[in-house]
Amino acid sequence: GGGGANGGGGGWTPLAATFSQFMGRFGQLTNALSLLLSYFGFPRLLRTLGLRRTLLLFPTLLAVVTAAAYLALPLNLPLLFGSMSLLKAASYSVNDPSK
Repeated sequence: GGGGANGGGGGWTPLAATFSQFMGRFGQLTNALSLLLSYFGFPRLLRTLGLRRTLLLFPTLLAVVTAAAYLALPLNLPLLFGSMSLLKAASYSVNDPSK
């Protein structure tokens, strides 16, 4: 008997605990960056660049991060972690207030 998605008796495995810790840190960093960008960064950008140019920052940032992750620095996990947090935070900060 026993079961569960991880094949054990329903308890935590070291891999599941590590993944949960990773996702927790990812969520914390993303939310902190989103808060900072929403409060300090994007209102200033909207005033100086305007809505159109500010909205164009996200696809530009996405292209730069993709090029860095796949071409310049492949398999660099800290880069991927930070860039994914930054992109997700930028998405929250830019897209929600501009609606």
